[in-house]
Amino acid sequence: MGLISELMGQLERLKFAAIVNEYEQGLYLRNGTVVPVVVRMTASELETILEDENKIVNENGGTLAFIFPTFYKFFSRNRKEISLPEGYQRTSFLGLPQHPKRFERSKVLKPGLYFYIPLIDRIVTSSQQEDVLNLGYISIPSNDDNAVPMVVSANLRFQVMDFYRAYTAVHDYENSLRDHALSILAKHSRKLTYDNWKSSEQIENLQGLVARELRDIVTSVWGIKIHKVYITDNVSAPVKRLLLGDGHDSVPGYNASPIVVSATQ
Repeated sequence: MGLISELMGQLERLKFAAIVNEYEQGLYLRNGTVVPVVVRMTASELETILEDENKIVNENGGTLAFIFPTFYKFFSRNRKEISLPEGYQRTSFLGLPQHPKRFERSKVLKPGLYFYIPLIDRIVTSSQQEDVLNLGYISIPSNDDNAVPMVVSANLRFQVMDFYRAYTAVHDYENSLRDHALSILAKHSRKLTYDNWKSSEQIENLQGLVARELRDIVTSVWGIKIHKVYITDNVSAPVKRLLLGDGHDSVPGYNASPIVVSATQ
């Protein structure tokens, strides 16, 4: 099995094509750097561009005015120079106008089939569908004189809108999103009293606060849209934390096993 797995891995590295599906975004990397590619147009977008180009041709005297400008100018009553809108270019062979959208490049790939050079290039993809991230739980004390230990769990509904920013602006955007959301949730949860946790209005306010603060960084910098934060559970419970080590717990700087939390109503 080891040999077969290794062989499959080598064949995977020799792939020269990849498909970006309709529900995905992709990035084209060459030697580790994201390369902008010409934006692929839909049939309706191409139709609109052709209409604009034909309009420019007709306004300047027709196709012959572009193909044989000197001949046309000499024999035509219309002796004005060909005028192109800003951003337009002319084809190298016939000199016909080309819409600026034909030259647009983007670092985010649209759906389609893409060819690349094996070992040098690669294509990575990510879903742009809405997704729900389980944030797990946090344990926090209520904001009372006699603090009550609370265990709070939450979910986050999000959507990757700009895969380039999500891929390059933050390390492992899904795990970073979870950690950042939990940090904000913990910050605002510490302000609530035990009675606040019984109020549905306070829970709604907390969900809104966390979502709005997330958008300040996650949406504007990481390119991820935050739809909603959901508090899925909040209970008062005694919490016991155990650090499960392997005999090295007393060594400074040593990372023990993850915290195990047991909570009972």
